[in-house]
Amino acid sequence: MKKILLMALFASTFACSSSDDISQPTVPNTPPETQHLSGRWNLSHKSVNGQIQAISDCEDQYNYYQFSADGGAIVGKFRMYQVGMTNYCEQSTTEGDYTIEDGVLTYTKSSGYVSKYNVISANDLTIKLEMFYYTTNLGEINVPQNERIIEICNKAE
Repeated sequence: MKKILLMALFASTFACSSSDDISQPTVPNTPPETQHLSGRWNLSHKSVNGQIQAISDCEDQYNYYQFSADGGAIVGKFRMYQVGMTNYCEQSTTEGDYTIEDGVLTYTKSSGYVSKYNVISANDLTIKLEMFYYTTNLGEINVPQNERIIEICNKAE
């Protein structure tokens, strides 16, 4: 059961991997207002291949992005574990830096791993991100178009 929960966590955090070379952004040339996404953004909706996906209580509580004006970033994701027959979730955060260029947000964790997101849209209240690339200790992953998770996040108050 632990293995299934860890696999679900990994899938919800990074989507599925593939060897397909689809590393190009879906929506280039994002407007200049995305250059400063300062603040905390909480996950409100997500979809895969155009289909809305349910958000678990753990995701609702623990998944967020926080960007500072100086390029620093913190990403919070949930992690599930089991004790006996009871499932628990807790927050797992990473810190790093981000840049935005040609509509692509690049997040570099302090560990050196990289995630790239298309910034599909952004305004003062909502951002819409689509992860299309990430690195792990196993190498580079280009997420196929039909497996990419689009996250809609609302600005925290």
